[in-house]
Amino acid sequence: MRKLFAVALSCVGIAPAFAVSPWLPVAGGHEFSVSYIDQNADRFFVGENEMNLPADLELRTFQVNYAYGINDRWALDVQAGYAESDFIVDPGLAPRGGLDGFTDARIGLRWLAFDQFDGRPFTLTLAGAVLIEGDYDTGAISAIGDGASGGELSLITGRSFDSGFAWQSELGYRFRSGEVPNEWFFNRTLSYGFNDRISGRLSWNSVDGRGDLDIGGPGFSPARFPELEEDYDLWLAGVSFVPSDTWLLGFDYGRKFDGRNTAKSDVFAFTVGRSF
Repeated sequence: MRKLFAVALSCVGIAPAFAVSPWLPVAGGHEFSVSYIDQNADRFFVGENEMNLPADLELRTFQVNYAYGINDRWALDVQAGYAESDFIVDPGLAPRGGLDGFTDARIGLRWLAFDQFDGRPFTLTLAGAVLIEGDYDTGAISAIGDGASGGELSLITGRSFDSGFAWQSELGYRFRSGEVPNEWFFNRTLSYGFNDRISGRLSWNSVDGRGDLDIGGPGFSPARFPELEEDYDLWLAGVSFVPSDTWLLGFDYGRKFDGRNTAKSDVFAFTVGRSF
């Protein structure tokens, strides 16, 4: 049952935040998932001011997640994907309209500090990762990333209860190369297992960029989109179905409800995951 629970929580990854689970795969075990994420927005936060976009901005991402249990304390994580955006040609926002390319990749390690299944009050895991710049163009509102490599460190906690409820949270700091601002990120999820096969969840994900440049502010130009301070709060609601001990199907819907220099997007995600 522990393995099913870990798979259900860790296989469903949402693109805006590189969220990871405090529960590791079993030693020698593999967890693999493929997600399709669609983000669509007709409004945008210019600085902190919410405004209409001249056309819908859409981003479609195909994302692959893989985790391997090195032993009882360590796990390897790999994430990669491909994305394409749709938008009109606009000299100030998107000189070339929609863009596409391979997304930033993430290669990380998780270390299980202590585990509720060993009699501790909760599970505590430390994570670190290298972020590798993807292959895409920047300098537009339709860019699929900031075009910078870097790294991140985070602390992840979680606990499951006999009642079927569980929570997990992640607090971390992400640093980037060049002029791309560093950022704090905070992810928290409350889930409930209705039975051994079906579970639901509610999540709240936040990013707080440490930059000081706004769209339309002093010194801004389209070429400086990667330097923007981008903040957002995103809520998500999802359900997972585990048809067997090794397969998972997931669906999530959410919306950015607050932000700075970011699209006010609706988010839809479909995931197929397998453990072996």
